Amino acid sequence: MKRIDMNWYKKFIFAKVLNMKQLKKYLKQQGFFYARPGSDHDIWKDQHGRVVPVPRHTGDISSGLFGGIKRQVKEPVRQTEPVLETVMV
Repeated sequence: MKRIDMNWYKKFIFAKVLNMKQLKKYLKQQGFFYARPGSDHDIWKDQHGRVVPVPRHTGDISSGLFGGIKRQVKEPVRQTEPVLETVMV
């Protein structure tokens, strides 16, 4: 008899689910602001230039989608090197 791993079931059943209002509140707490609407997604940005596309949902947001958005929010800010201008004489 094959043994079934029940961990995936527990994660699925006890997954934390958010609604759009809670997600927007989370993004604002992380320093993001609503930048513009897209065709299927709303675009949120922060002061460092990071962009997070958030799909428009009328119902609840699954834990998998929230995890993906959270990874984008927690992504480290990339330091850009200053561009040296060359002067033609």
